[in-house]
Amino acid sequence: MTISVCRSARSAGSRRLALAAVSMLTATTLSGCLFATSTTDATPKTTPIPTAAPTSSAPRTTTSAPKPSTTSKTVGLLRDLPLTTDADFDSLPVWSIEQDSAWTIVIFDQDGVNQFKHANGCQLTTQQNRLAGGTTSDKAETDAQIDAAEKEFKARAPEAIFKPTTEPLPLYLGMGKTNKIEFGALLVKYTNKDTKTTWGSIIAIRAMPKVGSRMIANLSCPSEVMSATMPTMERLHVIGS
Repeated sequence: MTISVCRSARSAGSRRLALAAVSMLTATTLSGCLFATSTTDATPKTTPIPTAAPTSSAPRTTTSAPKPSTTSKTVGLLRDLPLTTDADFDSLPVWSIEQDSAWTIVIFDQDGVNQFKHANGCQLTTQQNRLAGGTTSDKAETDAQIDAAEKEFKARAPEAIFKPTTEPLPLYLGMGKTNKIEFGALLVKYTNKDTKTTWGSIIAIRAMPKVGSRMIANLSCPSEVMSATMPTMERLHVIGS
């Protein structure tokens, strides 16, 4: 199954992405948007080996006008957590990642950062930070963080092309593969300064002001293998209670 997310001319309508339906989006939203669909399967089957890292401090915070939002208590029986519903974990959520032999650990558990590298050149980085609490909703703060990420990226790569997703990106919530938590996402196409080749990144962000947490996942790949490596995002789980 291929996760293909970018902003196109409402090619998939206004339907919310669901992990069971992501494969349909390969031809509709990714092809002809930033990257051509690849037929090479760069992601082998995985054996679940959960890993999680503690949170770090001192993230950059933003301010946004509060928007109406509901609050969901994700304790006990897990439930889906839309971006429009404020998370209310009792403890700071952490990343858990399904490992497989195709990915090498580059950074593990350093100030809330984990990074993995694939033989095809792709890198997957996860980050979790403390976020100053406030009255802003998850949706408003996540949108602000996406905007900030775009500005920061553009400062380093002025030629980069950005496409925010029209729908949230669902990742797994808990160690099972039933419940989902939605992230805001940004698709980027840019030139790698070292290799002078075209690369792409999908940056997924979920800010949770009431919990005091910001979670970021960034998959970066050479353009020719970006589409085939997208299923890697399905290896990510958010663990919280």
